[in-house]
Amino acid sequence: MADKRSQIKLEAPDKSDLAGALRRAELRDFLRSKPQAERDQYLRENADRLDPQMALAMLEMPAEVSGISPLQHSALVDKALEATHGETISEIKQLERAISLAEAAVDLGRTEIIKESESSVDDFNAIASAYEKGEIAWLRKSASEVHVVDLQRGVGRVPTPEELETGEYFSNYAEYAEANGLPPQPPGA
Repeated sequence: MADKRSQIKLEAPDKSDLAGALRRAELRDFLRSKPQAERDQYLRENADRLDPQMALAMLEMPAEVSGISPLQHSALVDKALEATHGETISEIKQLERAISLAEAAVDLGRTEIIKESESSVDDFNAIASAYEKGEIAWLRKSASEVHVVDLQRGVGRVPTPEELETGEYFSNYAEYAEANGLPPQPPGA
């Protein structure tokens, strides 16, 4: 989802187009010359059919410079993004709904497990925390490089940024197993 969000940006005006920049500045001046109530009415009445150059003039500068309210500026930004990135925005909304549903399902499942186990929420949380924290990566230094001991693949590999941040340096499997709540003997030993 973060990757998709990073794709959504308004296209900046051509910085080499001096005539276009002057035209947009004149459009902003025209709008700012009107009283605030008249500006607001103009934008309300023309929001759906606003001239693209007028929209660009208002969007390329902050709301205060454009002479429109921050709320109207935000609505114009949303409309411009929807026009240029509608499909991506739709995908992000679907992902957000799916994540929300998954979180609700997990919460509901957790509540049911607590009820079925006939334990208090605090007792259940204490027991579950060891399993929910995730595996602590086993980091090792070799020369000037850091590697992750990947027991599933039986290799040392380059760590992910998250593994580098949350991993720890263990001197042996027993330390790694204790930190991760695993049996003290390696699999297949």
